[in-house]
Amino acid sequence: MPLGTMDTMADGTNVPITVTVRWRPSELQWGLDHTEVHGLGEVLNGRMKAPFEPPPGYVTDDVRETYIIVASEDQMWNAVAEVNEWLAERANGSEPDADGFQKALAFRRRRPDGGDHDDDEPDEP
Repeated sequence: MPLGTMDTMADGTNVPITVTVRWRPSELQWGLDHTEVHGLGEVLNGRMKAPFEPPPGYVTDDVRETYIIVASEDQMWNAVAEVNEWLAERANGSEPDADGFQKALAFRRRRPDGGDHDDDEPDEP
């Protein structure tokens, strides 16, 4: 067994989890077209469109759609890092769809009040 495998298994970062992500159509298309950059090809191919009930005060002109994907935390953060590196090699602002793709992975399931994606309770003042 490779060195570090047990640590990854023990801390749970390599265990696949169900994740909700919201992408604009162009951001998802960028992800589908650039799987060699982020390494989530199989994850994206297995995505499912999720039902989405807008919260009160929801901005109705938002074109993002909600998807359910299954990936480990390691896969998610590696993809974010790889896309960040890819973006760093390009002119600032030249790839907004790539930026949106990785931001949706990094900042998934945020509540309108800004609470953590892993926390269903509002943050304490």
